[in-house]
Amino acid sequence: MSKYYKFFPMSFVFWAIVFLPILIIVLGISSCCNKGKPQKVTIATGTEGGTFSAIGKQLANILERLPESKIECAKAEESKGSIENIERLVEKKADIAFVSKSALIHAEDRKRKDIRILTKLYKDAVHVLVNNKIEKLSELEGEKIYIGADESATQVVAKNILHILKIRYEKAPKNIESYNNAVQSLIKGEIKAVFMLAGAPIQAIKNATDEERKNLKLLDLYKDETTKNTLKKGLEDLGFEEFSIKSNTYNFGENHDAINTIGTDVFMVCRSNLSKNLGKLILQALFDNIYDILLAHTSAEDIKPIKAVPNKSNKNKNEIKFYSSFDNLNLPEDFKLHGGAKEFKKDEKGTLIIATGAPYGKYFQLGQIIQVLLKNKGIRSRVIHTDGSLENAYLLSSGEWPTLALMQYEVALASYFGTPKFVYGEGFAEEFKKENKEFPNLKKLRLITFLHEEKVHVLIRKELVEKLAKKNQKKTIDDITIWKSLKEEKGLKICLGPELSGTHLLGKVILKEHNIPIENNHISSSSASDMVNQLINGKVQLGFFVSYVPSEALKTVLNDKRFRLLSLNPQARARIIGQYLKTAQIDSNKYLCQAGEEPIQTIATRAVLVTTENLDSKFGIDIKKVTSAIIEGSQFLGIKDGFKAMDSVVQPIPLHPEAKKYFEEKGLLPSKSWEGFLKILSILVGILATTFTLSIWISHFRNGRKFGKEILMVNIAHQNNDSVRQLLGIRKKIEDIFRKPGWKLFGLDIGRWRYLYDLINDRIKDAKENLTRHFILKIHGIGKEKKGPKKIAEECDIIEQKIWRFFKRGELDEAQKKMLLEFIKLKKTE
Repeated sequence: MSKYYKFFPMSFVFWAIVFLPILIIVLGISSCCNKGKPQKVTIATGTEGGTFSAIGKQLANILERLPESKIECAKAEESKGSIENIERLVEKKADIAFVSKSALIHAEDRKRKDIRILTKLYKDAVHVLVNNKIEKLSELEGEKIYIGADESATQVVAKNILHILKIRYEKAPKNIESYNNAVQSLIKGEIKAVFMLAGAPIQAIKNATDEERKNLKLLDLYKDETTKNTLKKGLEDLGFEEFSIKSNTYNFGENHDAINTIGTDVFMVCRSNLSKNLGKLILQALFDNIYDILLAHTSAEDIKPIKAVPNKSNKNKNEIKFYSSFDNLNLPEDFKLHGGAKEFKKDEKGTLIIATGAPYGKYFQLGQIIQVLLKNKGIRSRVIHTDGSLENAYLLSSGEWPTLALMQYEVALASYFGTPKFVYGEGFAEEFKKENKEFPNLKKLRLITFLHEEKVHVLIRKELVEKLAKKNQKKTIDDITIWKSLKEEKGLKICLGPELSGTHLLGKVILKEHNIPIENNHISSSSASDMVNQLINGKVQLGFFVSYVPSEALKTVLNDKRFRLLSLNPQARARIIGQYLKTAQIDSNKYLCQAGEEPIQTIATRAVLVTTENLDSKFGIDIKKVTSAIIEGSQFLGIKDGFKAMDSVVQPIPLHPEAKKYFEEKGLLPSKSWEGFLKILSILVGILATTFTLSIWISHFRNGRKFGKEILMVNIAHQNNDSVRQLLGIRKKIEDIFRKPGWKLFGLDIGRWRYLYDLINDRIKDAKENLTRHFILKIHGIGKEKKGPKKIAEECDIIEQKIWRFFKRGELDEAQKKMLLEFIKLKKTE
């Protein structure tokens, strides 16, 4: 015993020396794996041609591209659908999966304990694809029908629908293994209908409708009230609710309305023993790369941490509800959020949200740049896509999340006032109330900086213009006549942009001021990319979009000769513009469809970056640092001189106090001492001018409105030789009023005077260019009729005298006069 006793310590030391380094390495590797560096992630998706498959493959690509090789291999595996995906998770054949709510609700109790929720994604819709001879579900009695793969949620819901409606059917052959195969069997006439449960659009349907659209259509499940009530009652327990597939989702060739059907939520779920680090990592990868996910499928537009949604079920008012991807899941009690999802949700509460616009739009691109600029300053942020300005205002009003928002300035102002009437007019405010809508009340809204100028684009199909010209018995018609003719049309297909966007609001105002009743026409609410597709497919004849010029989102149609831009009617434009919306033009060289045409006369607003007053105090966000990041990176955001115009006297929305400090320190605003002097001076002036305040305000308003209308009523087309003279006369009146001594000086305040002066100078410049064009056309026209050299010379002399006369009166610039005289000289030598 003693020998063994003596030997043991030596043996232990020896083996410890040999194996301890190996043990440390093994434990280190194990520790790394546990800290969120797994070797493989398997994603259970769905059938080929479906939404699960498209999004799953893209997510796998994203996970593999993560920095620092956190996930070495990510694999998306196709399956029969939700029910099989649950089995794969339970059997540990998959790490994460896409599953519909209906499948989760009816999962066995033993399986529920092995599954955790990572996040809610989007809604799956029931599609019933048939040939165009079938009008209703009852006509499928006794026919062969594809009801989805075994162990799929599609099959569960299809069986339930057919059972509820007491429709007997024959099941399609088992060799049909995917949506693609099923659609092809339908086209060949082997089966009569295909049931599909997936996010719209389903690629299998899109592929088929591009070629066979005349023979296919989707059935409206709620076409008659009896079917609607029967299905609603029978499917409530399955987790389904009413859902509408937009009319522009598929190209069936002919115009059709939205398809009413049923839908259910889709969730990304995982095994209960998936590590917290990995769960959190997957969610970060998903929400950080929504743009890439969207490239795979447009249903990903609904994938975001938070969303503002109108609660249309409330009869009294159209309240806005806020939905989080981690709340309001309404699932059976056994289903819980995964630990990684809880940690991600907790972190998100402190993450600065940058609310933008459509995923492919200018606001979204700016949001991504701002995110990088903030990251360089150590500020964590997340870019989320939204409908646009109005949804961003609602998100700010909730006060639940630290939010920066990009907005159209007039929407921001209407939110700041708590009513649209001061910006869009009393009539619009009344219409807004009639629709049971409320504007967010954001008295604590604060400005960070101005961004780029944005112009209203009104797109119209040229075939509609030709139709209107024919009705007017003319070959061509001008834009004023087009608007007058549109007023008399009924059933126009008009897209106003997303419902909660600034474009939608301005579009309604423009229609109202052109006396085009909304109720007489088909109004749709779609993103810019959807509107482009609808214009191309003929499902939209008139589209509205507010954008930076040139617009990337609209380049497909704006470079296509089948479309054109439409100038606003001068009288309507005069009624719309004011202190916050100004007149503008889109030059003819900006888009191919306008090449060689007159510039487009429209209105402009400005994009602004805003937040709320308590962003720093409530959420601990350093606004001064945020402002410095934005201004220091202004060249990347396209800010030219917007932040130099931060004078709070001119701009009603106050600057955020911390942003104001930054601008003062950088010399972009008056210093505090000078500002204090101005305040004291303004108080003294206010006391002295109390009795005149009301009359001064009325004078400002009346004169500003009067001159604004007078300027815009001048027709600057090249046919009007007097346009420059008329505008110069109006400018002199404005200058005279401003220069009058004493209280008459207040006939126009400095803000309105600057605005009117800029407006009229722009118009004079345009009018001079048009007058030059008029003379060029006149010169070219000399000699078209057969005349002798003497007669041509006489006509040239008459025009030359006119050119000199216009030049001496200041109606032509030196360069324009010189160019025209050169033209005359050339004409005489021909």
